[in-house]
Amino acid sequence: MSSLAHNREIAPQSPLGVFDLPEIDRSIAVNRRFVPRVKAPFQVRVSGENELLDGIDISFGGLMATSNSPTWPGNILSCELLLDGERERPVTITARVADLVSVTGLVGMRLRFEGVNNATRKRIAIWMGKMAPLF
Repeated sequence: MSSLAHNREIAPQSPLGVFDLPEIDRSIAVNRRFVPRVKAPFQVRVSGENELLDGIDISFGGLMATSNSPTWPGNILSCELLLDGERERPVTITARVADLVSVTGLVGMRLRFEGVNNATRKRIAIWMGKMAPLF
């Protein structure tokens, strides 16, 4: 029997509903992050919005920021990162809202970068390197 045929026999034929998913043991702290993350002050300007989001932390692959009017997970946002010391040259990114979380009484949005080129990642990495010793 091929492995593909074998997988078909043991895998469910349709996706599980949200109520059928197994519970996750949240008492076990699992770090899913493979890249460094820096907690440093920065702001995010979302295209078409008047509000500036306050950045909580940032990595090469995404960021977390608080918002008074969060966007629902799954939506894609065009953003400019206003990094301290480099506000005159905003970093333009596209990001997908991955999750909404509570951050000390505020709503935090976890944003995952989409299609960010290496030059942009390098700019973020250099800024993170400058900020890491300060915080």
